[in-house]
Amino acid sequence: MKLVRAFFIFWSLLFFTTVSFLVTAKAQVADESNMSSTEGLSVDKQNTSSIENDALIQQWFAILGQSNDRMIATVYWALGVVAGTMVALVGYSWFTNYRVYERDKQALSSVLLAEVQSKAAEIRGDLQKLHEIHMAAIDSAITNSVEGKIASVSKELQEIQKRVASLRDRNSKLEKEMLLKITEFEVFLWEQRDVPANVLTTSMEVVSHALEIGYIWNAERALKKIEELQTKNQIEPSDFDSEMIAILDKLPRELSPYKERITGRLRQV
Repeated sequence: MKLVRAFFIFWSLLFFTTVSFLVTAKAQVADESNMSSTEGLSVDKQNTSSIENDALIQQWFAILGQSNDRMIATVYWALGVVAGTMVALVGYSWFTNYRVYERDKQALSSVLLAEVQSKAAEIRGDLQKLHEIHMAAIDSAITNSVEGKIASVSKELQEIQKRVASLRDRNSKLEKEMLLKITEFEVFLWEQRDVPANVLTTSMEVVSHALEIGYIWNAERALKKIEELQTKNQIEPSDFDSEMIAILDKLPRELSPYKERITGRLRQV
């Protein structure tokens, strides 16, 4: 705004100066023309010759030429001043605009750089959050999958353990059944050999094995064999040791009558 005001004032002063100079030059030309006319009139009055008139005319044209040269010089001077002023103003305006442009460019660059850094920080933060969420989801999926696999494997192991335990129980039961059969066969052999003491011992073993696997009928048959030996007086109370008495004490309720009869005969003796 100040630059425009100074430019307007300068042009106003230049305009008035040029106009004043032109008016002054015109007045001088008019005076010289009047002087030339006066001289021409005086020459006419004096009845000068035609040669003198020609000289006066040439002098008058010379004066007009000088006046025109002054006016042209003044115009050139004014145009030069105007052109110089225009060049100076354009240069100053360019320099000022260039400085303003550089300053605005730096300010804009700073603002853009700060904005880019801010956006980059936000993007990095968002990417970090997405990465954390993704990793948490992966960890959760892996954990759930592993836990599911572990639970599945654990169930399978439990099933296998149950099957193994069942097989062991079955094998154990089979072993005890085989042992029971073998012991019953031993009872039969000792009966054939007529060795009552061994028949008593093997019969008590049959009772013990039968009670372990829940074969009450086999235990009852062996107890009947022992009662038969007592009835026939083929065994003595001394043949009953503490282990045999302990086996009799373990008899279930349905076999308790055998216990009472066998132990009762032992007390009678």
